[in-house]
Amino acid sequence: MIGEIELEEGEGLAWWALERGEPAFIRENSLEDRRNKYVPELEEERFQSLISVPILARDGDPIGVISLHTEAPREFTPAEVDVLVSSASLVAGAIENARLYEEARRRVSELEHLTELGETIARAETLEELLPAVTARGRGLLQAGTCALYLIDPVGEELRLRAVAPPGADSRSSLALSELGPELAQSGRGGTIAVPLIASDELLGLLRAEGTSEVDLARALVNQTAVAIKKIELIERLTEKNVIKDFFEELAAGRTPADLDARVARLGFDVAGKYVVLASTPADDRLEKALAMLAPGSLFDRRDDSMRALLRVPGGGETRLLEGIRTARSERAPEVAVGV
Repeated sequence: MIGEIELEEGEGLAWWALERGEPAFIRENSLEDRRNKYVPELEEERFQSLISVPILARDGDPIGVISLHTEAPREFTPAEVDVLVSSASLVAGAIENARLYEEARRRVSELEHLTELGETIARAETLEELLPAVTARGRGLLQAGTCALYLIDPVGEELRLRAVAPPGADSRSSLALSELGPELAQSGRGGTIAVPLIASDELLGLLRAEGTSEVDLARALVNQTAVAIKKIELIERLTEKNVIKDFFEELAAGRTPADLDARVARLGFDVAGKYVVLASTPADDRLEKALAMLAPGSLFDRRDDSMRALLRVPGGGETRLLEGIRTARSERAPEVAVGV
């Protein structure tokens, strides 16, 4: 019967004693007392007397109740009540110590998971390595049923699913930014949390875990993940800049790189396309963004005081591209000198 019998709040002499924080007893005819609740599984029709003593924590918070039944009517003496109160106090101390021990073990386990996650993040060199590791370890850390990680799509106004644990779990492939709200945590173990990944006020993505309510741990998880994503993006950006710089240097020197196919594949550069060479000074973010939108598939080599670019000729032809360059300069950066 352990774990099977429950008394709802306010039911029975046990709750009566617990709510008042003091022992309570019924001398005889316990079933007729309005404070009592009949529990068939306990065969309470056999008993006349009943006493309930609250189990209270050191700070007075209720933990439970000790209840005793007697078959014959009985008046509990002060000495007997004192023994029960002392026993309840000892039980309360043991329960509190056990809870503290379990809490300490849980905290140690959480720290171990976070340490392992930090080591995994430090080793990851690409998002393809990082994201599946985060969801796998995050699922264990949060004790969640599923853990999914979404990253923002730079083109569309939505988040794209990039990793989920366990692999193959049923998760939405995308989420609209309009669906995002504050961190969500339903009560109980069946809850769902959704915590945004933010670095330097920039929204990077979202962590969504089902079957958990560990919001604080999820925050720690996404903070580490956001930093790792920015680190990887920075490394990839610097690497790409160096590849682009070397590519421009080879072209300027009239040399054909031995690994031309590999370079153009990495840069997404179409060697069969038509391009216009552009140079500008000083370098300007506004102009570069405008030109990138004007001629998708272009390459830009940014320096401290200048910029050079291979602008892919769009479907409208060179004339339309040149007109677009003049318009972009006059509207975005008229102070920049541009040569084509």
